[in-house]
Amino acid sequence: MGLPADAGRREPPHHGVRRADRHGRLRPAARGILPAYLADYWDHRKEYAPLFSVTGTYISGLDDRLAPDLVDDRDLLGSIKTPALVIAGRHDVICGPRWAKELGGGIPGAELVLLENSGHLGHVEEPDAFARAVTAFVAATAA
Repeated sequence: MGLPADAGRREPPHHGVRRADRHGRLRPAARGILPAYLADYWDHRKEYAPLFSVTGTYISGLDDRLAPDLVDDRDLLGSIKTPALVIAGRHDVICGPRWAKELGGGIPGAELVLLENSGHLGHVEEPDAFARAVTAFVAATAA
């Protein structure tokens, strides 16, 4: 595992994210930051290439006037064909049950699991319940 020869001359990934906006700059931002999310990206670039086909706006932040840059891709949910599991904590004030139900209801065939004793970090607060939900979902979709 090694870095490409031009890695030191590249712009830091966070610079691209800051400039990502509704005018087509999201894909370059994703290309700049995505390798940091993968353990061995540089040796598997061809394998991971499909990950770079970002077409929506999934990075939120502040616009040029420091106002929230709103993201709303709900109209695209119905086009998802991949089996989906939506897990949310009952006490999540960030993306709680209301949003989880909307997300799960918008994705055809999605399964919704609410963790009753969790906030935003269900995998930390109820790891056994989280693991059971994921394991059951994977087993059901692999069949």
